[in-house]
Amino acid sequence: MQDFKILENFLYFSKVSTVIITHTPITLNNKYISKQSNHKNLNQIIHNYTSILNFFKKKKFQLIFKSRNEDKYIACANIKSKTYSLNLIFTKKK
Repeated sequence: MQDFKILENFLYFSKVSTVIITHTPITLNNKYISKQSNHKNLNQIIHNYTSILNFFKKKKFQLIFKSRNEDKYIACANIKSKTYSLNLIFTKKK
């Protein structure tokens, strides 16, 4: 959850009505860290899908759209099983 606290510093959830996450590697297994294949000196945290949903649920957002991109768009050097490039759209509950 510490990684999500960083997100809280960048988004003002009280003022935001929609959050769009695009072309992002997300895992159905445990969160892990991988080097980016397009920038070898950068690490990328691959978050768990359920953890993302729970975080936004606590912030009173609901998932209204999800789609999967082709796996070739996952820019991770080490891709673990059940990791997908996803697009997610959350809106604030009314």
